[in-house]
Amino acid sequence: MIDKLDFKFRHEINVAELYKYYKKICISSQCLPDTHYGKVTIFKLGEEKTITLKCQPIMFARAPATILSNPARFHNFEEYISTVLPTEETRTGEIQRIDFATDLAIPLSELFLRTTVKYKQKTKEYRESRGRVFQGFSIGTNGHQVIFYDKGLEIKKNGSLKPSRGDYNIGDLSRVEVRIIGKKASEFSLGCINKIISFNPFSKILIVDFLDNPYGEKLERESLAYGFHRAKSLLNETNNFTKQYSRGFRVSPLNKDLLEQHKKDLEVFFTGDNYGKA
Repeated sequence: MIDKLDFKFRHEINVAELYKYYKKICISSQCLPDTHYGKVTIFKLGEEKTITLKCQPIMFARAPATILSNPARFHNFEEYISTVLPTEETRTGEIQRIDFATDLAIPLSELFLRTTVKYKQKTKEYRESRGRVFQGFSIGTNGHQVIFYDKGLEIKKNGSLKPSRGDYNIGDLSRVEVRIIGKKASEFSLGCINKIISFNPFSKILIVDFLDNPYGEKLERESLAYGFHRAKSLLNETNNFTKQYSRGFRVSPLNKDLLEQHKKDLEVFFTGDNYGKA
C-alpha cells in the first residue's frame, strides 16, 4: 500500500481556494504554527482520514504549497485524487516523499532476528520510554530508509486502526515500511501509476531462515544478541561472511509473501475498494 505521500505543487497555486475547498469537505480542522511554511492546517475528513496543507498564510492568493496525505486511507485511487487534488492545477507537481508499507504475520522480535537490508547503515532501535517495550527498528538513511515496527502494538493503542490483511494474530503483526524521500521520490508520478505498481520497494530486504548446522547455529546466536543485520556485519569483519555463513541460512518464503501482499494491496487500491487497509 501507499501509506504516506507528500506532494509539492510545481507552480504557485490559489491557496485560498484550496483552503476553502478542504474546509468545506472536512469535519474538523486544526491550525499549527510552522516557521518554514508559515501555516500548517490539518483537515480531518473522517475516521483516520486527513489532509495536511503546508503553505504561506492564505492571505496570499497564489503561493507555493505542499500536501501531506495517506492514500491508503481512501477507498481507492480515484477517490484519493478527486478529494485531495481536485483540479488540474493541483495535479501538476512532484512527489517529495512516498512510503510503501505491508504487514507481515510475524512478531517484531522474530523479524529483527531474521532480517537484513542491503545497506551498510547501522540499525536504529525504537523503544517506549525507559526502553521497556521494543517498538521497532530502522535501517538506512537519507533518501531510502526501511522501517520495521510492531503494528499489533499500534492497533492496540489506537483501537480504530486496521491492518492491511485479515489473516493475523494481532500480537504477531509487524509492519514493513519503505520510506523514499527527495530525488528518488520525485522519480514517481501520480500520472504514471504503472511505474508505482511495477516498483518493488522491498527488493533490498532479506528475511532468512536459519539452517540446522554449525554456521546456522552461530549466526542465530549472534542474531539473538544483535539482530541479523548487525550480526551479519560483525561476522563479516574479514570479508568472509558470504563464503562461510551463507551455508547457515536460506531465503525465507516471507520475502515472497511480502511482495505478493504489496502487489495485492496496490491492485486493490488502483482498481477497487481499498477502504480499511491502512
